[in-house]
Amino acid sequence: MSDELIDLMEVMLAIHEEYDSEINSFRKRYDFEIIYWMNLKKLKALLDREFETVRPFNN
Repeated sequence: MSDELIDLMEVMLAIHEEYDSEINSFRKRYDFEIIYWMNLKKLKALLDREFETVRPFNN
């Protein structure tokens, strides 16, 4: 896996843990949702690209 992909997965995990611990206001929840879904979309694109480049049965 690429470093960018691993870094984004770590960011998503940190955001998720923050969400679990301290959602107090609508604004924080809104910001979380926007950032989370934007990063999730980017993560999906990176994973799709990673799967396209991996050819496990080519020698």
